Amino acid sequence: MKTLEESIAAAMDAQQDVAIIPFLPYILQDFWGLGTPAEIVIKLMQKHCMVVGTNNHSSLQPCVLDLGCGKGAVSVKLAAALKCNCYGIDAIPEFIETAKEKAQEYGVDTLCRFEVGDVRKKIEELDRFDVIIFGATGPIFDDYYTALTALSQHLTDKGIVIIEEAYMDDTNTFQHPLIMPRRELLSQFQQAGMKLIDETVGNYSEFADIAKEVENITIRCNELKTKYPEKSSLFENYAQNQVSEYDALENEMIGAVMVLKKKDYQRTYPLLSACGLNCGLCPRYHTNGASKCPGCGGEDFLTKHPSCGVLSCCRRRMIEYCYECGEYPCKKYNGSITRDSFTTCRNMLKDFEKIKTHGLTIYQSELNQKVQILCDLLENYNDGRRKNFFCIAVNLLELEDVKEVMAHVSQELSPNLPIKEKSMIAVRLFQTMADKRDVVLKLHKK
Repeated sequence: MKTLEESIAAAMDAQQDVAIIPFLPYILQDFWGLGTPAEIVIKLMQKHCMVVGTNNHSSLQPCVLDLGCGKGAVSVKLAAALKCNCYGIDAIPEFIETAKEKAQEYGVDTLCRFEVGDVRKKIEELDRFDVIIFGATGPIFDDYYTALTALSQHLTDKGIVIIEEAYMDDTNTFQHPLIMPRRELLSQFQQAGMKLIDETVGNYSEFADIAKEVENITIRCNELKTKYPEKSSLFENYAQNQVSEYDALENEMIGAVMVLKKKDYQRTYPLLSACGLNCGLCPRYHTNGASKCPGCGGEDFLTKHPSCGVLSCCRRRMIEYCYECGEYPCKKYNGSITRDSFTTCRNMLKDFEKIKTHGLTIYQSELNQKVQILCDLLENYNDGRRKNFFCIAVNLLELEDVKEVMAHVSQELSPNLPIKEKSMIAVRLFQTMADKRDVVLKLHKK
């Protein structure tokens, strides 16, 4: 990973010449906005977020994280227009001072907070945000896969990331050390678990007066050349590089402000959770109505369980189950295997060992059979009070023992028996098998 100074220099189109950094506040003193046009961000947030004052959404104030916020133009204008709470981070202290002054000038200093720091380190300390703005910051992280993988951990499940980036048309042969073809950019988004949902494309001249900006930079660099003649080449190179960058932006690259969100997450086999719970044998999986759980990562799972740390961890590490991780079993399992919730956690580690020994396909086949047997029990032998018991029994007993009990149930029960008697006999037979195997058919809540 680059040093902070190298990242700043690259982000400011200085070709990683860190010697220019102390002079950037002077060179850029005529600019407030240093990248993403605030007006575009405002329109995109009105379209994709629930913000005060829009016609399409109700009154929730999104929390915005503005990374590499520069002088705070985007955050301040967002707060003024949409009344949202903004937190901006930038590595240049003078930029942050300007941002604070502008927030006071616009009367939004209670909505905006600005701080000096390395965003790569600061992000680790932060909570989750509804909007993360990652605009015109250049290669702060190694690439967009790395950046978005880190940022997604701090994005709410319905949240969005707004990125300003230039890219090359896939057919363009122009070469630039920091600009990639569109297909590569989209590939990195995809690999990081994000999808592009909106994009505003335009030439840079549509958002700014290029001639005026180049003139201002040239004037300030010339002033510095006069003041520091021994560094004349440093300022001359920076000014010339800016001319080249503006020319490339206008004629070779495609500038875009893109909106990303997390890809809808749905696991291929929700009957077995990422952490090892047999979701298909849980009472809530077999419940009708609003409280029904679709199983781990099933349809609408994140709506019911919006902050599952285990799933977030697995998605970040690009694994389906915890046992596939090099750190398994991690500290998340401390205590969880002795304390049950809606379903029993007792066999989590044991079941994962089965999978590692015999393979996932065989385990899924056995679990599918257990789920079918449980459905039969709940439909034909439940008197309205035995759902939890049957769920626990089928879960904790081995499949062959469950099948043996069901065979005895079929032998002992007449189809004409009242449901209450059928239920009592089925419970007695399961309890007998559990006693034989020294298995306690109760949830452990402590």
